[in-house]
Amino acid sequence: MQLNRICLALALTLQSAGPALAGELFELYRQALANDARHAVVKAQQEAVQQSVPMARAGFLPKIALSGGYGRTMLNNQSLGFTGNPLYRDYAFNPENYAAVVVQPVYRQSNFASYSQAEWQVKQADARLDRSLDELKARLTESYLQVLSAAARIDLIEQQKTRYATLQHQAQRAYEAGYGTVTEVAESQSRLDQLYADEATAKAAYNSRLTELRNTIGNPKYVPTSFTIPAFKPTLHLGASLQDWLKMARDNAPALKEQAARVKTAEYEVSKAKAGHLPTLDLRMQYGYERDPSYTSIDNTNQSRSVTLSLNIPLYEGGYTVASTRRAAADLYAARESERGINDDLTVNIEKEHGNVLANALRIDALQKSVATNELLVKATQKSVTAGIRTNVDVLNAENQLFEARLKLTSSRIDYLQSLVNLRALAGMVHDEELLKVDALMQGNMPQP
Repeated sequence: MQLNRICLALALTLQSAGPALAGELFELYRQALANDARHAVVKAQQEAVQQSVPMARAGFLPKIALSGGYGRTMLNNQSLGFTGNPLYRDYAFNPENYAAVVVQPVYRQSNFASYSQAEWQVKQADARLDRSLDELKARLTESYLQVLSAAARIDLIEQQKTRYATLQHQAQRAYEAGYGTVTEVAESQSRLDQLYADEATAKAAYNSRLTELRNTIGNPKYVPTSFTIPAFKPTLHLGASLQDWLKMARDNAPALKEQAARVKTAEYEVSKAKAGHLPTLDLRMQYGYERDPSYTSIDNTNQSRSVTLSLNIPLYEGGYTVASTRRAAADLYAARESERGINDDLTVNIEKEHGNVLANALRIDALQKSVATNELLVKATQKSVTAGIRTNVDVLNAENQLFEARLKLTSSRIDYLQSLVNLRALAGMVHDEELLKVDALMQGNMPQP
């Protein structure tokens, strides 16, 4: 039922958002919904727990049983006749019996506790499934963004390699012409060699992240359709303060709902254990038919009907009820303390991810300016080399600063989006439309203010 609601929500979201917003990330999410192993386990567990309610409801309903037996009895009889001679007789009988029994529980306190407990177990499983969905979105987004980040790093390294190769060639020609230095040749070659090493590391990271993403979506042949991270203004986090996020988390976080349901489940477990001290009352109705012929009677049949009100008062069970009550009480205390710990951890993590979002937004703005400044620095240094004021080593240093600034800018954009998704997942607010916004932004389709 929960899965049907999710699928319906996905369909409605796609229809309302339109094909322009539903891009690669959201398509990967739909694949992951059907193929991710970790989410599939939680979904199966939720479906299993759904049966707890009808199982508990069965405790209020009558138990009806039919029984029957049919057999054959062989009897060999030996006796003395009037003349004193032995007489031998063989008999064969077919006894049969049938019974119908109906037992209706009238009062069993443990049944009421079991039914209420089952309802909370279902709520706990539903919250666990919601948490699994949020975690799936966060894991998928992280894998996808890290794949793009590794691809962007490889692309930047390729650009840098081309530029360094040009500088190395210029330094070599200048040295051969007699106005360059061997230091410039060695420095440019050293920087180029380092880039080859960085490229190997970046490709290994890309392959590792891509494998992880393929496992999540269940598609071993998936290759990203885009390898770029477009420029964007970090504005998706605007409109909510830290206190707003904390309030949303208290109201919507699946982790809190799951733990709250676990506490209620533990409370009803205590009630079930205490019910072991209480009496039970059952109504038993039985109809029986028995036919038992023998060599002394031919058609000996019995029919019985009975109605019994059975009262059972427990007096002593070896201390089992007391021990089970104490164990349930200890489990309840553990559940309440765990709820308090989860609430504290959630507050810390919300503050952490909210701080990361704000920091990365500021970092993006600063690094955009840094990239622009370093681009001017590279051009100015190149002009200074032409004028004889600077050397190719200075150009290499300027190029390296520009490369690092671009790399940091790309990483900051990735970190901003990931922190935002993590923040929403913690608060239980990573709705499909929010994922679509990230998707549209990655496609460069998000309108910027």
